[in-house]
Amino acid sequence: MDKRTREGFIRLTLGITLDVGLWFVYVNMSRWSSVDKEFRFAFWGGSLAAVVATVLLPVFWRGAPWQAPIAMAFLSLPGVMFFQVLTTLLRHW
Repeated sequence: MDKRTREGFIRLTLGITLDVGLWFVYVNMSRWSSVDKEFRFAFWGGSLAAVVATVLLPVFWRGAPWQAPIAMAFLSLPGVMFFQVLTTLLRHW
């Protein structure tokens, strides 16, 4: 395994692990109706989504070509989470 493939594999593994944590935040965020708890989940979800996006985005230009579609699939949840955080902030502003 060359350096480029290994780095992409490490980034994908870390991104998938963080994506699982983001999924639990996203699921719990949709269950709460309290404004205080909704803001807390929005903060943690947005922070975790930023970390996942930061870890996975370099796979597109530094990873192997077969890793890019996998990274794209796992970037969909941070995109949804960013949208959810934005709508939460706009709704309660």
